[in-house]
Amino acid sequence: MKIMVFDIWGDYAHFKKIYSTTSALSYVVPTKTSLYGYVGAVLGMEKQGNQYLRSFQDKQCLMGIGVLDRIRMQRININLRPVIGTWTEGDTPKPTMMEFVYRPRYRIYFSHSDEGLFEELHERLDKRIPTYTPSLGLANLLSNFDLVKVLQVDSVQSNDAALIQSVIPLKKFKGFDRDLMSTLNCEVIEQSLYPVEMDIERNVTERDDILLERTGKPIPAIVSNFSPYKTRLKMSSSFDLVSHPDRTLEEHLTSCDDISARLLEFKHVSLAFFQNQNWKLCGVCSFFFMILGKGRIFSKQKSLMPPSGKARRNSWKVRLTTYIFSKVINSLE
Repeated sequence: MKIMVFDIWGDYAHFKKIYSTTSALSYVVPTKTSLYGYVGAVLGMEKQGNQYLRSFQDKQCLMGIGVLDRIRMQRININLRPVIGTWTEGDTPKPTMMEFVYRPRYRIYFSHSDEGLFEELHERLDKRIPTYTPSLGLANLLSNFDLVKVLQVDSVQSNDAALIQSVIPLKKFKGFDRDLMSTLNCEVIEQSLYPVEMDIERNVTERDDILLERTGKPIPAIVSNFSPYKTRLKMSSSFDLVSHPDRTLEEHLTSCDDISARLLEFKHVSLAFFQNQNWKLCGVCSFFFMILGKGRIFSKQKSLMPPSGKARRNSWKVRLTTYIFSKVINSLE
């Protein structure tokens, strides 16, 4: 299956929940049905009579949605018009609390059975020439986008846990790898009544609950089927994990441990760089800088840098530490 990977982001996003009434609550990720409108805006599809929806019926379009940045929500009170139409003098505004996703960034995995539509979307995303300005839910919430790549993937069925980078429909979910979830410090949340498909009359024909990781990390889960996608994944520790479709997760983590152990065997301190006298000099200098509260500056090798900005007000401290530093060196020489 040929898929196109692209990122979308903006300052704010709003994807109204179907069950919210007095307050306009939002899903934390764009609904698949709202992405139909996003793609339709980029391609310039006919909106009158919902004609653009004809290109997305009968599972012609498959999508995956991933979270790249931490999900943050903001609630803002907004005055709305009391009736539909133009504003007239004397109308009383209707205060309404609206929920927005603040500075969202998503990764979209897009596939379509129409090769012509697929290629046209690829060209417009690559050259950044959308027909209409795309938005994130509402017309005034403008969106930016960036094409990542086009690749060929196959669907895989497995009973082993995999790192899932997109939201997971509950109908495909089987279980978590709880040990790895604890290691990665995952924050998985659930969204209910998520719209999946709609007809050309804009009636939602399919809904499902979804699982997603709110900080942008992958979810270690067992699912009915998935498409392996080799990429670098953000981890909670100081190293990156590479997802390899040619091996299981357990095999890959074991190989990472073996490589780390071999590298640690070669780590050593060479006396060629630090003779005994130099170690004493570093110890004396560190002592003086610690007394003056400049231990962090000394350790970062910034003690002799000229002050700038707000640090200019504390320049006397830099001059004093520089003076003592020079005296210590002269006395040891």
